[in-house]
This record gives sequence, structure tokens and C-alpha cells, in this order.
Amino acid sequence: MEQVLDFVAGVLERATFEAAYQYLSFAVAGALLLSAGWLWGQALRIMSYFRRLGAARAAVARVRTASGWKEGEGMWRAEPVIQPARYDEFPLQAMKVLNLANLKGGVGKTTLAANIGAALALERGKRVLLLDLDFQGTLTRMCLTQNEWLPSEDGDSPASWLVGGHMDGAQLREFTTPVNVGVGVGGRRSRFKVLPAYYDLATTENRVLVEWLTGDRRKDPRYTLAEILYSPAVQREFDVVIIDSPPRLSSGGVQALCAASHLLIPTILDRASTESVSTFVGQVSKLKTSGICPHIDMIGVVGTMSGAATSAEDDEREFLKDALHSKGIHLLSKEMEMPRRAAFPYALPRGIAFWAMGEAQSVQEPKNAIRALARYVDERMFNAGGQVQRLAPDGRPNERMLRRRRGRPRVA
Repeated sequence: MEQVLDFVAGVLERATFEAAYQYLSFAVAGALLLSAGWLWGQALRIMSYFRRLGAARAAVARVRTASGWKEGEGMWRAEPVIQPARYDEFPLQAMKVLNLANLKGGVGKTTLAANIGAALALERGKRVLLLDLDFQGTLTRMCLTQNEWLPSEDGDSPASWLVGGHMDGAQLREFTTPVNVGVGVGGRRSRFKVLPAYYDLATTENRVLVEWLTGDRRKDPRYTLAEILYSPAVQREFDVVIIDSPPRLSSGGVQALCAASHLLIPTILDRASTESVSTFVGQVSKLKTSGICPHIDMIGVVGTMSGAATSAEDDEREFLKDALHSKGIHLLSKEMEMPRRAAFPYALPRGIAFWAMGEAQSVQEPKNAIRALARYVDERMFNAGGQVQRLAPDGRPNERMLRRRRGRPRVA
């Protein structure tokens, strides 16, 4: 009996040893596989990091030319270009997007954006949304006379959410605020709104750029704004979106170009400003021909802060006309220029200037200039597509249309 028990004990001991050995072998093999998988994953991450770093450096790299080294095409023309679905159909939408932009600051861009918007909303019956994409927030202060729009200490401005891609079309409508256009405008106030910006937008623009260059963004951030603006929710709410772009090609500035159906460039009529316009038009043309913003229609350059007729100012007009002619864009007529003596204050308790100045004879010149410019913008944006333009490229009445109205025969 003892021999049987010893035999059984030996068998159990050997079986236990073999089972433990097999278990240990499986455990070691599993650990090795897990370690190998972890190491492979880390290797892929490292390779991906250096690939993204190389792509980022290539996007901003200098290039060698026949005369030496120079700056390259810039990061905003970097490939691949990943456009939203149905991006080619965006210009066919009923809603239009007007971008007021210039790489030079202090040219009256923000003032024009607010007052063109007011004229379109209050006198031409358009449902207008103003987008403030300059982190200084001047347009916001011009449109909202109270401080309730300021973001909380632990929050960001709506423009930051927009440029960062952290809202959709329906949420954009919730973040808009009716513009303070004065007392007694009735229902017209509800069709004129603004999306506020504040200084936190600068940080958002930097973050978006870094995330894109390092490959941490799956979507192309150049088209974030376009995808939101052309959503059905925004299309149903507004007829016109007017963007006050920053005076630089930042993340928000490039998003504005890629979302815009039309571009208007304000400028002061001095040599430094007119040279800046020529450079900016060239940059936009390169973005357009390279397919980054292929749909944008540059509808003109408009003078601001113009004074009495002087030979120096007239010389700058001629210089700018010649510079723009080869680029296929026009300097708008003098009747649409903002005179230097025009009192367009950026903040008034009664609302923005176009409405708040009233109808006194002394303010009719600047108000009529705004009306003429708003009429031109309206015609260019909404009466294209096969219809006869009532305004020529420089904003003057189209002679072909005038001859038809007067009953004159057309001249071959």
C-alpha cells in the first residue's frame, strides 16, 4: 500500500512540476511578446515623430535659388491638402462669405467690416454675421458696447472655439450676439450679429499651427472655418458672413481665406500701404492657383482715410492701379473711399457709426461712401452667375447696363 501511495505521489509531483514549467514558459513567452509589441509601438511612435518633424521643417525650409538662399513657399502651401467633402460646391451656396483682409494693420479694415455689415443688414435687408478673427477684438468692441461678451477667467472667447474647431454650425449660432446698432431698429437688430474675439485667440492660433505641423490634427486646419460656416445650420441663419481678418497669415487668417467666397482689401493711399497690398495680392494669388483657396474672388481694393485731392494721393492711386492691373484686381472708385475726416469712432453708446451718426448733412459723405461700397459688395456677391452686373469692376455703374436702361443701342 505504501508503494502505491509513493507511486501516486511521484506522479503528482512530476505532473505539478510539468504544469508549473509549462505555465512559466507561457508566462515568459507572453511577457516577451508584450515587450516586443510595446517596443514596436514605441519604435513606430519615434519614426512617426521624426517623420512629422521632417515634414514640419520642410514646410518652413529655405530654398536655394540661382542668386542664393531665400525663404520657401511657406507652411500654408504644404501638402497634402485635405479639403472637406463637397468643398467644390461651397461657392454655389446661397450664403456668401466676405473676407476683409490686409497684411498691414491700421488701414481701416475693422471699421469697414462693421459699417458694411450695418449697411447690408439695416438698409439692404441681409442677415449678416460679423466674425472677429483678430485677437485684439476691436470689431467686437465696436459692435458691443457692454462687457458681457468678455470671456470668463476660466473660459475662452467664441472665436477661439471657432478657429480651434471645437464647435459646429449649431453651436456657432448660440455663441453669436446681436450687434448694438441703436434704438428703434425693431426686428432689423436680430438679423445683424457678431461672434466675439479676445486675446486668448492668439494662443489658439499658435496651438492649431503646432498641432498641424506635428501631425496631431487629423483634419486639415486650413478648412476648419469653411466646414463650419457652410454647414446647413449656418446657411439657414445668415445671408452674409463678413470676416475681419488679422493683419497676418496666422491660422485664423488662412482659415478666413479658405472659407471666403469674396475678398475685399482696404488700404491707405500711401506708398508703404500700396506696396503691402501688391504683396498680399500676390500671396493670395499663389494660394488660389495652388488649390488652397481656389474659389476666392478678389473683388477689389478700396482706399481708406483719403484726404482732399492732392497730386501725391493721385500718384499713389495710379501706382496701385498699375500694380494691380497685371494681377487681375481693381482699385475701386473714389466714391467708395473712406475720407480721412470721417468721424467713424470705434465705440459708441448708441451703436456702431453707420447707424449712430444719424442723418446730419455733415456725415453724409462717409455714409454715402459706405452705402456705395455696400451696394457694390451686394452686387458682386449676389448678382453674379450669368446675370448682368450693374456695376463695373471698379464699382462704377456698368455702361452696358446704363445703355439698356436708357434705351440706347449697344455699340459693337
